[in-house]
Amino acid sequence: MIFSDDLVYKKSGMKTYSYQQFLSPKGDPRKISERIFPDPFPLKTIVTPLYIDYHSYCLIKKPADFRTFFIFRDPRDIIVSWYYSIKYTHPLMGKIPEHREKLKSFSIEEGLIYSIGYLNEFGVFEALRSWFQAFECIPDVLFFPFEELTDKKKQKFVLNRLFSHCGIELSSKNIDKIVKKYSFDRLKKKKGKSRFSHYRKGIHGDWKNDFTPAVLNKFNDLAGDLTILMDYKQ
Repeated sequence: MIFSDDLVYKKSGMKTYSYQQFLSPKGDPRKISERIFPDPFPLKTIVTPLYIDYHSYCLIKKPADFRTFFIFRDPRDIIVSWYYSIKYTHPLMGKIPEHREKLKSFSIEEGLIYSIGYLNEFGVFEALRSWFQAFECIPDVLFFPFEELTDKKKQKFVLNRLFSHCGIELSSKNIDKIVKKYSFDRLKKKKGKSRFSHYRKGIHGDWKNDFTPAVLNKFNDLAGDLTILMDYKQ
């Protein structure tokens, strides 16, 4: 939404491009580790979002002048977010109806264990690991955590850094407007305050409210030292 805003478009001259919108049916059914793009994306566009691993990123045919940023999130919070989204709010597409039916028949603990198994099989943990294993070798990619985008104290700094990295010159006043317009609290208020809303919480560490010892054991079995590699506290 931020990169589609008129203020950003006027400065960049580039429209956003989401390749999944052009698939039929919409959505990419491939595992994250299997998403290869043999054809280049349209020139002078902001390609977002791309859920891919580092290997797939390297294979993308890029123009001479390009910018890349990578937003990551605590994988434990990804699990909780995926669970509530798929169970209650995500548009019905692809295999989501199948997942929703299963999740609604499970307890929260069973549902979260199911979510961990699916996200592992889908390649989420593997993809995150691939980026962080290559972290020191890709200095031209801007890494920053999702948690900073929802932190009121850090939002402006993060967006200023992001726009600067992308070569998009926005005034401090316009960045303030964007921060206000797309603040997590405003989006949450606009979409609804239900705990099942897509904008449910967005806070770091929310996983602690839902993870039981059994859920945490399942995560540790499949993700291993991923949170340590990503520099998240245990």
